[in-house]
Amino acid sequence: MKQIDFKNFKQYTNISHETTTVVDIRQGFADLMYKNVNGIAAHDLAFRIYRTEEPIVLNEEEEKIILQLAENGLPIFMDSLKDNLVTTDETSE
Repeated sequence: MKQIDFKNFKQYTNISHETTTVVDIRQGFADLMYKNVNGIAAHDLAFRIYRTEEPIVLNEEEEKIILQLAENGLPIFMDSLKDNLVTTDETSE
């Protein structure tokens, strides 16, 4: 399983990936998902992203939804998102 912190999202600032800026993308990303992705799983995930204060744990379906949505965006955002996905310790859940 993976987790991601949408409140403290590390966004690359250039193609070299040497520098980042930390931004809160919860509302913007949740809005993008809410407006552009069909299905109840995406609906639920959009509201979880919007309402969270902590990193959220994603199952495989949710990770796939997020990655597919990011692929339609800017390459710098797609790279940033992939690098913000962190593998969790599945035994702690």
